[in-house]
Amino acid sequence: MGARSLGRQSCLRMFPRTSGPQMTSRSFDIRASRRVDDGEALGGAIRVLVVDDHAAVRMGLGGLLEDHSDLAVVATTASAREALAEAARVAPDVAVVDYHLDDSDGLSLCRAIKRLPRPPRVLVYSAYADGSLTAAAVVAGADAVVSKGTLGEEVVRTIRVLAHGRRAIPPIPRAVQGSLRARLEPTDQTILGMLLQGIAPSEIVDVLGISPSRLESRRTAIVKELMSTDPHGSNLEPAGSWG
Repeated sequence: MGARSLGRQSCLRMFPRTSGPQMTSRSFDIRASRRVDDGEALGGAIRVLVVDDHAAVRMGLGGLLEDHSDLAVVATTASAREALAEAARVAPDVAVVDYHLDDSDGLSLCRAIKRLPRPPRVLVYSAYADGSLTAAAVVAGADAVVSKGTLGEEVVRTIRVLAHGRRAIPPIPRAVQGSLRARLEPTDQTILGMLLQGIAPSEIVDVLGISPSRLESRRTAIVKELMSTDPHGSNLEPAGSWG
């Protein structure tokens, strides 16, 4: 059994089936998708997974992306569980993930996606993409954070940035960073600062002299602490399993 099959089986266990209507995913036929430039080779297109629990957003965003010759939407899903399964199956280059999902949240999904054998770059978007969410998304492993109010060509540009191996993280004011660090214990403050600077986890492990598993557990704790209280009034503690 290949690594991709094993990854798909493990991800299904992380988001078990729940009662209620079954969420479905849809794979796009790239050959039938709309193209601005039909002469561009499909093999060079950036493969994108779209995750949003609103059908209208999935259709609108998927259609927007498919209008660009260098982008190919390979799957869309409405739930975290299906998104993780599709990410393991189709191995997209970039996953575009809504923060608010019915069965989990975008940060929990991001952490799970990043554990796949071939993890994609992850763009998280939210109506409340403030400093707290941005910091928590970086700790969760997101490569970009975009406000839902700027969905459109901004997402297209950001996907291209991610596909070239770069990050697209909005600046977090120093005052906000200070208030976030004040909520953490000293070691976690250091981890947060290093991740916000874009330092790789492998380097953080070496610098701090901790094991990779220890770093993973601290990242989980940091995200939960940063998102434990939503300034807009709802509890945003990650709902999905962190494995």
